Amino acid sequence: LESLTSQTRPLLITGPTGSGKAYCARHLHQRRGLAGQFIYVNTALIDENSLAPLVEQSENGTLFINEISELSPLIQEQLSHLMEQHSYVFPDGERPVQLTLICASRQPLAVLREKLERKFLDLLVSHLEVPSLSQHSDDVPELLDHYSQLIADQEQLPYRHFSTKAQNYLRQQQWLGNCRELKSLVQRLLIDSDKSEISEEEAREAFAPSASDARDELWAQVVPRELSFRDARDMFERHYLLEQFRRCNGNIAQLSQLVGMDRTNLYRKLRTVQIEPTEKPKASDR
Repeated sequence: LESLTSQTRPLLITGPTGSGKAYCARHLHQRRGLAGQFIYVNTALIDENSLAPLVEQSENGTLFINEISELSPLIQEQLSHLMEQHSYVFPDGERPVQLTLICASRQPLAVLREKLERKFLDLLVSHLEVPSLSQHSDDVPELLDHYSQLIADQEQLPYRHFSTKAQNYLRQQQWLGNCRELKSLVQRLLIDSDKSEISEEEAREAFAPSASDARDELWAQVVPRELSFRDARDMFERHYLLEQFRRCNGNIAQLSQLVGMDRTNLYRKLRTVQIEPTEKPKASDR
């Protein structure tokens, strides 16, 4: 990530839901010391009329477009022109524009190549892949402290330190919602108490709701509360297919019959949810 600080070339960030793609983009914007704003926008909010204001707002700054897999060919063409010519055709005419374009997607590159125009994807010359939290669980203690300080400052809450036992317990857990889920847990712990230290017992209770809350909170144990419908659906699809993949011991023919999908669509879906169909699933995979 730090190697990209001095660059202002177009950048593609990929990684699973909640892994911190937008955080990485904002961090790069701040480290580069750009004079303009950081403008965050989801693909669903971009059309032919809205793109021009977004480009104007992010001049001399960063335009961050999340979930680019659904960009229309027209928008891709306009962004390609912007990246190539460093200019944009506004309603009143074309003029030079300086900005940094960062795009993100939870879809892997193989899927993006099928969905996006080749020219547009090729112009995103730099690529950063953000791993799931389970792939860098040693960072959990540092992330706990970071979010505890950040949330305490932002929401005027008392800062709370995680005990070593609490850190070790949380480091060993499966974070299905990645960094987003971890941040949500820290926020709950800061709101629930003002004690200076968070014990292992308190961390366990926060991570796994009590039986009395289970009925009302069951859905929150499946996916984090703050996920959008699309992200929640994607998370469900991944874990459903991964569980069925284990049941079939990685046999694609059996999996195809079990889930009722033909092999072509099944291969595409597995790669979309970041399951490699040529590898045997491990018991520790999530």
